[in-house]
Amino acid sequence: MNSRTIKVWYQIHKCTSLVCAVFVLLLCLTGLPLIFETEETASNTGIQKMAILPADTPPVSLDTIAAISYKIYPGHSIQSIRFADDEPLVYVQMTAVDARRGHWLTFDNRTAQMLEEDEPSNQRGMTFMDLMRGLHCNLFAGQSGEFLLGFMCLLFLGALASGVILYGPFMKNQAFGKVRVGPPRRVWLDWHKMLGIIALVWAVVVSLTGALLVVSGPLQKSWEKTIYNQSLVADQNQPQSEKTTSVQQAADRVQNALPDWKVFMIEYPSVMSGSPRHYLIWVKGTTDFTSYLSMPILIETVTGELTEAPWYLKALGIARPLHLNNYNTLPLKILWALLDIIAIGMLVSGIYAWLLKHRKHHARTVNLPERQHVSTTASHQSPHQIWSIPIILGALTLFALVVPLLGPGIWQWLSAVALAILLAVICYWRYAHQNAGK
Repeated sequence: MNSRTIKVWYQIHKCTSLVCAVFVLLLCLTGLPLIFETEETASNTGIQKMAILPADTPPVSLDTIAAISYKIYPGHSIQSIRFADDEPLVYVQMTAVDARRGHWLTFDNRTAQMLEEDEPSNQRGMTFMDLMRGLHCNLFAGQSGEFLLGFMCLLFLGALASGVILYGPFMKNQAFGKVRVGPPRRVWLDWHKMLGIIALVWAVVVSLTGALLVVSGPLQKSWEKTIYNQSLVADQNQPQSEKTTSVQQAADRVQNALPDWKVFMIEYPSVMSGSPRHYLIWVKGTTDFTSYLSMPILIETVTGELTEAPWYLKALGIARPLHLNNYNTLPLKILWALLDIIAIGMLVSGIYAWLLKHRKHHARTVNLPERQHVSTTASHQSPHQIWSIPIILGALTLFALVVPLLGPGIWQWLSAVALAILLAVICYWRYAHQNAGK
C-alpha cells in the first residue's frame, strides 16, 4: 500500500471516527450498567413471598389477571403482559390517559395474587436505569433518536473497517502489545491501535446488531400496518361481530399453533404501538438452540386469525441476543463488560490523540508509517507476524459471542472460558513485549 492510499484511508478513518466517536462512547458508557440490569432489578425488588404450591400447579387465566388489574386501576389501560423466565410471575404494564410512561403490577401466575406494584409514572422519578436505557436506546428523542444512533453505528462500522486497513501498514515495525516511549500523542496512538484491534470483533458485532435493531422497528411497524389494512379490506363484506378475542384466547391460539415456542410477552392492540385490532405476541424457542431467538406473531381480535412474521423479521431476531447479551451467567456478563471497557479505552485514546494533534498546529501532515519514529532495534514484521495475534483474538471473541446462542449451561461457560483466555493472552503479550522493550 503506497503513501497516497494510506493517506486516503487515514482521512476516511479520521472523518468517520470524529463524527461518531462521542455518540458511540455514550452508547458504551450507558450500555455498561445495562449489562447488569437483571442483577440490579433483583436486588431492589420488593416482591412478597410467593405461596408454596406443587410444581405442576397450572397458571390462572390471563383474563382473570387482566380483570384484577382493571379493578385495581379503573380507567387505566393495559399496554402489555410479560412472563418471567424462571419464576411463575406475570408483569402487567398499565398506563393512564395522561401518563407518558406506564407502571407495572406483578402477579403470581398460579394464584392471581398481586405481589408488587410500582408507582405510576406520573408519581415517581426517573431511576438511574431509566436514564441509562433512555440515553442508550434513543437519547430520549423517540424514533429520531433511534435513527441517529443507528446511523452512528453504521459510521462506526466504517471507522472500524478503515482502522483495520490502516493497522497493517502502521504495525510493520511494531509488535502487538508494544506501547512505545515517546511523545504523549504517540503513546495514546499506540494504546488506540492495541485496544482497537482487541475490541474489533466485539465492536463490529455490537454496532451491526445495534443498527439492525433500529431497522427492525420500522420494518415491524410496516408489517403490522400492512396486516391491519388487509384485515380491514377482508371485513368490508363481512357482517359486523361484537365478539372479540380475549388475551387468554390469543395466547392459547399462538401456543397451539406453535407448540415448540412459548409466549413471553403480549402487547395489547393499540394505535400507538401497532395495529388497533391485533394482539402483538412475542414468542421464543423452547429448545437450547432456539431459546434466545424470538419472533412476533399477530392475532386478530375479531377473527382470532394468526399471522406469522415474515422471514426478514425472523432473521433480524438473531440481532437481539447478540446485541443485548441476554445470557444468565454472571462471569460472562463481567467479561462482556470488560470488552465494553476496552472499547471505551479505544474511543478515549483515539479522541485524545486527535486532540493532542489538533492542539499542535505544526503537525499538519498525516503521520505515515514511514515517518514514524522506529527504534534501531525494531525489525520489519511480516503480515503473518502482524496479524497472527489479532486473528486469534478475533476468533476467540467471535466464538465467545456466538456459542452461548446454542443454549444455556455448558455453552455459556465455554464462552466465558474463551473470553478469559482472550484476556489472558492480551495481558501476557502486553507484559512480554513491554518488558522486552525495557
